[in-house]
Amino acid sequence: MEKEYAISGMTCGACVQKVEEALSESPSIEKVKVQLDYPQARITTNDALDLITVNTLLGKKGDYKISEEKTEKQLAP
Repeated sequence: MEKEYAISGMTCGACVQKVEEALSESPSIEKVKVQLDYPQARITTNDALDLITVNTLLGKKGDYKISEEKTEKQLAP
């Protein structure tokens, strides 16, 4: 299942890298793509994503948070 999520707290390319690394640590996430403009992530999983667990992983890398809020612009494939 592929879905887009809003990411808050990112301000630069290093933030994008940290968020991608944190999301990649989750065993339920198969594939992730993060962008800074309209901060969001496209995440591919087999099961529903546990946002509480993922936000815990993100919190270890910085002041980042993932949510299911609508974003203004979709990620390029």
